[in-house]
Amino acid sequence: SSAHNRGEGTNLQKCRARAFSDMMVESVSSCEHSINHASRELRDSMLSHLDNYRPTTTLTSTMTVLTKALTRMKQRAKVIGLESLGGKPVCKQKDAEKAWIEVTGFAEPLFEKIAKQIDWNDADIDKSFERLKLFLSKIDSVAIDFIEQSLLVSATARWMICGRLEAELSTELKSFIEYLLLCMTEMVTNRNQESKTERSNRAFMKENTNEEEQLMAQFKCALSAMRSMKHLRTDASPPKSITDEAIGGLGQADKSLSYTGEFGAAFLTFLNAWSGFKQMPWSYCTISQARAIVQEASSCLKKATVNWGREATLFEALILNIAEADAEGGFLVGGLPMVASKRYHSCIEKAKELPHKCQTHIIQAHCMAGISRLSLSGFRRRIGTREIEKPHTFSEKFARMSLDEAGEIRIDAEGVRNYIGVPFLSKRSIEFHKSLASQLVADSLIRGGNLKDAENFLESAVEDTPQDFEAVFALGFFRLRVLFFHNSGDS
Repeated sequence: SSAHNRGEGTNLQKCRARAFSDMMVESVSSCEHSINHASRELRDSMLSHLDNYRPTTTLTSTMTVLTKALTRMKQRAKVIGLESLGGKPVCKQKDAEKAWIEVTGFAEPLFEKIAKQIDWNDADIDKSFERLKLFLSKIDSVAIDFIEQSLLVSATARWMICGRLEAELSTELKSFIEYLLLCMTEMVTNRNQESKTERSNRAFMKENTNEEEQLMAQFKCALSAMRSMKHLRTDASPPKSITDEAIGGLGQADKSLSYTGEFGAAFLTFLNAWSGFKQMPWSYCTISQARAIVQEASSCLKKATVNWGREATLFEALILNIAEADAEGGFLVGGLPMVASKRYHSCIEKAKELPHKCQTHIIQAHCMAGISRLSLSGFRRRIGTREIEKPHTFSEKFARMSLDEAGEIRIDAEGVRNYIGVPFLSKRSIEFHKSLASQLVADSLIRGGNLKDAENFLESAVEDTPQDFEAVFALGFFRLRVLFFHNSGDS
């Protein structure tokens, strides 16, 4: 009834007035208080009107206030993060992380509401996507603006807490947010093209067009980060398109690069392009491309610190060093073994400072395997050493150490799940490093002329874990090599 609608409108107006009043008196940099309750109440009241959405003056004004509230929350979390840096900070990193968690908690009920309203179903993505586009086509520009800002703020918040706190979403909501982000990116891109077409010689259109271009760049960066996170959640190898995207952005004056610190796109894309924790690293890169991608990722972390107060974790810093070492250490043609050796040895020592043992074990297992591989390549003979060990003996020692470290990793341990809120270290990571270390042990024994010992070692690995594909592959690969060289010798 009209009386009922007037009552709801009055409630919205009261909630809006309280939220706006609270925003005016709230300290943006306060690390002692959470976001005001009036804003939450206003958000919940607005969401109840989305079931049968009709743009009204009251609802439009409400969304405008909520958009400002979101922007203020984002600014507050950013200021707290920046204030947490330095000598004697008033706020701590924990305060910033808490503020960003609150931001995600404020924005994401909107996505849950829309997903429920359009009956989103991962089992029928195509039809669900069509229903989403139909829903977005029926709402007004103010509602679109609110959804856009909610998506961007949520994407920023998830990057800011990446590797620190777990604020996990359901699998279905992750999928919905990804498609909503894709849909909104397409809408912003189309609007930008229309603005360019209509601009002609009207000077006043220039400012609007620039705003659309900036928004398009933000969405492009946010979408790239979201897709990278999606692939990091799986055990599967990331598609070549992720690496192509990282390579394609190198050396270009793309506006989206200016937002990389805000969304973490360059660093998250780098993790996929490298993928050294679950497969042979840098599968689709040349040495120059790998170096450039590492540099972009490092720049991304620095921008996140300087502009947003997000300090890189030790784990992230070590991953960058390891990825550089992998590129220089023989996986790619044209590397510098000296650089790789220094990086590996340095990371082995620094990994002892990591807060979670599982992270220490995976870092040390990877670096010890890298040192073993360098020794087999003859690197130690070229630079000289005071140690009396022969290269194959030295290589075998580090390969066995790598195998021991990999065996200590527990995929259910604290710190495994909690990198970007997903199982960044998985069963595949463990199996890959065990297989790599086993092959290096076998190679070292072969180099020392101990073929039978090498075969026995690999056979024991298969007997211990008969379901381990990597172990079976290592044994099969060894036997093929022996057969090949035997036949070559006969000929």
